[in-house]
Amino acid sequence: MVYADPYTFSEWDRTMNEILSDPIADPPLRLLVDHRSCQAPALMFVRHMGEYVRRHRDRFRGGAIAIVSGDTSGYAIARMTEMLIDAKQVPCEVRAFREWDDAEKWLEGVR
Repeated sequence: MVYADPYTFSEWDRTMNEILSDPIADPPLRLLVDHRSCQAPALMFVRHMGEYVRRHRDRFRGGAIAIVSGDTSGYAIARMTEMLIDAKQVPCEVRAFREWDDAEKWLEGVR
């Protein structure tokens, strides 16, 4: 999933619905999110995203999401997303990364 400015939660929601409805996206879901070339999302966007994942927890069960950020603020928001998903008790691992290769390696190793 690649983000480009400007983006909205409605676009994210629509994209995630398409991904989750695709038969190839059977759990456990693995997502590599490229957030390097855009601004960090607003806090409200992250809250809506966390709520979406919580509502669809069965689809995310055992999954892994790697978020690659290009700047310090984006990385901080990605780390906050990790904590939010954990706090909502969604059985999905989320990790923030600064480097694409590190994110790919982590996703390959998640069981």
